[in-house]
Amino acid sequence: MNLKSPWTVCLPLLAALPVLAPAAHGATATPCKPVVYVFRHAEDTGSTGTPCLPGSKIQCYTTLTAEGKEHADQYLEMITALGDRDNFCPVRTVYAVHPIEPSGHSGSTAPFMTGAPLARTVMDKDPYVEVDDVRLDQYLMFASPRALHTILVNQAKASRSTALFWTSKGLHELGVQLFDTDVIPKKTTGATPPGNAAYIFRYRDDETFAAPVKADEYVQCFNFTNNGDPKDDFTNKFYCGTATNGNLAGVPAKDFNSLHSRICNTTAADFTKTPDLPGYIGFCESPKSP
Repeated sequence: MNLKSPWTVCLPLLAALPVLAPAAHGATATPCKPVVYVFRHAEDTGSTGTPCLPGSKIQCYTTLTAEGKEHADQYLEMITALGDRDNFCPVRTVYAVHPIEPSGHSGSTAPFMTGAPLARTVMDKDPYVEVDDVRLDQYLMFASPRALHTILVNQAKASRSTALFWTSKGLHELGVQLFDTDVIPKKTTGATPPGNAAYIFRYRDDETFAAPVKADEYVQCFNFTNNGDPKDDFTNKFYCGTATNGNLAGVPAKDFNSLHSRICNTTAADFTKTPDLPGYIGFCESPKSP
């Protein structure tokens, strides 16, 4: 996979930041704001069978596509850029749905595989898939939501953010069980939670988390448009696709090294809507990455 190292990602971001004067004697930096990021897994497909986890004897039958692997590699960059912009605390912990269901049957590897590149960078290990030695299932029917919530609160109190990688089927229940909100839509026939949404829950001092104002308040966006005009590709504009437009639809594999990502706030004043561009909500701009 084309995992972009933190140093590679941070260099263009740091270069774009203004040079600040030294703080006055006695001045303190503004504390960062802890959040929980919730993401649906990246693009996946069926497989003939691979170990559900490294070294597992149980076989799973899903895997990430080439686009999905590249998408997974992008999370470090998009989270770092948003954190720098909005002063969100760095992600230090990553959880994912366990690829093996509590019953022992194979489940989906996609959330685990999507979160793995980020987890290996910020934790130097694979995503956590258990809470109190109980496997995390997509509906939180077995592992304790209260125990997971306590972990998130403790991370927030330590000025750390957390990322959760989940299934589209379980996202709604995750919001209800963990954050007491139904802002994430249910997956039903003909409808699904926005696959490119970034659900950001902000920590509050009363040990709860504020939900997004709407499901697509924050959206994952890329410096590529599938509109057939090469001049719009790989610029400082980061285009945000709709739920019906694949996140990385149309990006040639040969151009993955030119691909960069941001999480755009669709309610921000600097977000530009594109009603005449089918398949896209709009774009936000950011300093161009090399």
